[in-house]
Amino acid sequence: MSLENSFFKTQANRDFNKKIKVPTSKSFANRALILAAISDEEVTLHSMPASSDVKNMIRCLRQIGLEIEERADSVIVKNSFPECEAPQEDVVFLDSGDGGTTNRFIIPLLALGENSYSLRPTEKMVDRPMDELDEVLTSLGVQVIRNEEHWFALQGPYAIDRLVVEVDCSRSTQFATGLALSLSKLDVDIEPVNLNTSTPYWEMTVNMIQCFRDEAVFDVPVDFSSLSYPLAMATMGGDLVVSNCKGIDRFQADSTFVYLLEDLGVEMAFSYEGLHIRGLEVVQAFEKDCRDCPDLVPTLCFLASYSNGETILRNVDVLKHKECDRLAEMQKMMDAFSVSYKYDEENDLLLIQGGKPHSNNVDYTPPVDHRMVMVAYLFQRFNGGGKLDNAESVKKSFPDFFEVMD
Repeated sequence: MSLENSFFKTQANRDFNKKIKVPTSKSFANRALILAAISDEEVTLHSMPASSDVKNMIRCLRQIGLEIEERADSVIVKNSFPECEAPQEDVVFLDSGDGGTTNRFIIPLLALGENSYSLRPTEKMVDRPMDELDEVLTSLGVQVIRNEEHWFALQGPYAIDRLVVEVDCSRSTQFATGLALSLSKLDVDIEPVNLNTSTPYWEMTVNMIQCFRDEAVFDVPVDFSSLSYPLAMATMGGDLVVSNCKGIDRFQADSTFVYLLEDLGVEMAFSYEGLHIRGLEVVQAFEKDCRDCPDLVPTLCFLASYSNGETILRNVDVLKHKECDRLAEMQKMMDAFSVSYKYDEENDLLLIQGGKPHSNNVDYTPPVDHRMVMVAYLFQRFNGGGKLDNAESVKKSFPDFFEVMD
């Protein structure tokens, strides 16, 4: 393994026989932090991920007055917002990073308070959709400012005069989730409309809100998005044990990958040792509706590229609204590795013709996007290796990705 500055030197190696641990879910963790922040009781969260999104969330929560204690991989949130808010005459600036869950979840929480807050995100977050959240907050009496000086500034508190608040989720469920989490103690129902993608993430939100009404201690489950990368490598002929994966979390959309692999004939079993899988000599092509699992699409593209036959991935247009235009980037990546594909824009179908890997060394520079970096590593490793730029991007969800995978 060689990680130098911002790039990684991938070595060609199709063997993947090992025992590993994968990160826990940042989607669960950031939801849990918001719910803990408004809880009347002390809340303990175990098995917290080392994701930069989660670290950014914890830092911002501390800055607005929450007392948070960290012990090993556990977090204890000891007080509650907005009760902990100290009055400020000046705008409070929060460095919120590049995470959608960090920025879109904390904004509705801040609107419970009375201070003026302004978020300072990084990377592509500054260009990602936010209008839906702006419109709903404004309709609920929150003052919102968005200009060259303030990417997203706001001042609460809410002035809620209705029992049901509709939120447009055509581009992301995160808008509805952020509002539902922060308003869960009030007499108001958040109703997602145009819920066309990522439905399991909304179901995760609803389930967690209910659980937090009865419990004060939680274990963060394994992140099935992160799990998809080692599972994909092992499917191509490896023998893998994931020691911290003891079962399937149905509220994580990307857990559907496990069911897909079972359908393809991959041997999989859960035990006290974790998840054990044995790969295949030949992986058959498949069809997959990606409406509810857009984060899984890059991994599916890799798997399809070396499967036997033509794979059809449906409803992939939503990838355009992620940390980068992942739909365009995956096409660029498949071009770089000589994979035959076609995108049918009218029907929103990505058709990938499986083929054989090659032994060519391919240097690749993905955008600053953790998922693009990780799937580029899979392509490089399964072919002839190469230099991989923007390697530090994996800190967003899988900080020790290269150590685990190599």
